[in-house]
Amino acid sequence: MKRQTPSCTNEDELVALEDRVAYQCLLIASRFTRFLAPMWEQEFGLTPITWRAMAVIGRFGPLSAKELASYTSTDAFFASRAIEQLVNLEFVNRSPDPKDRRRISLKLTKKGTTIRNRVEKLLSLVEHDVLSRVPAAERPHVSRVLSELNAATQFLNEPSACWQDYEL
Repeated sequence: MKRQTPSCTNEDELVALEDRVAYQCLLIASRFTRFLAPMWEQEFGLTPITWRAMAVIGRFGPLSAKELASYTSTDAFFASRAIEQLVNLEFVNRSPDPKDRRRISLKLTKKGTTIRNRVEKLLSLVEHDVLSRVPAAERPHVSRVLSELNAATQFLNEPSACWQDYEL
């Protein structure tokens, strides 16, 4: 089923790369990651993917591997590799879920929680510094707009969503 979308019939209607929401969000996220990744790696042996998994488990855990993949917008392969690394580093415990023994539950260890809290504090300091560079009157809008964009893109994760639903 083709989606009802505004048409882009000529070059003037195309969204320029530098104006695309996805591109701008990617640049912002990449800058944070490049800035903080050396600390994650040097101090804790974490990659950006393992840090993201650890942050999500710490915030929303205990989680299953499938839930972790969903929260991090990665596929099962990357989630599985991140889990293995975090278990080997003794940052995450993997155990049967008490409610469903077929499901594996992921939870931060005490060591993992300590590291997560330390990294989260640094991330918060950097984020506050970044937001302080945005005019004070605009700051309340940033979170609201990002939340709205996050909600507006949720349909892209649905199994029925397909790029072929859009006519070129």
